[in-house]
Amino acid sequence: MFNNRIYDILAAQMRRQIDAINVSSSNIANVDTPGYKAKKIVDSDSSFGNILALKITSPMQIQPVANNQYQIVQSDDIARNDGNNVNIEKEMVNIAKARASYEQLSSMLKFKLRSIDNLLNQLGKV
Repeated sequence: MFNNRIYDILAAQMRRQIDAINVSSSNIANVDTPGYKAKKIVDSDSSFGNILALKITSPMQIQPVANNQYQIVQSDDIARNDGNNVNIEKEMVNIAKARASYEQLSSMLKFKLRSIDNLLNQLGKV
């Protein structure tokens, strides 16, 4: 019932969404800074499903990828005349996506914690 790996994955993904919001917020704050190059988050493995650890029941199964690393890099978007390449609409969409993902992950975490709470309550009644 208590699988630390799932909590580690949820925490890492929630941190990634917070970083995505911070990066986009920083980009928006620098929209009028001449020469500013927008930052973006690049995932080394963009597939969330690939990081979930599945129970291996046979040596013939494909091992899931457990690498959910990401890095913050400079965006290569086309710059305006002043050298700034921040696109406010794109940054607002990025913030909305990260916020939605964070809320989804938060709901998953609440569900897991609620199930532990229910188990503990049932054990207390025995």
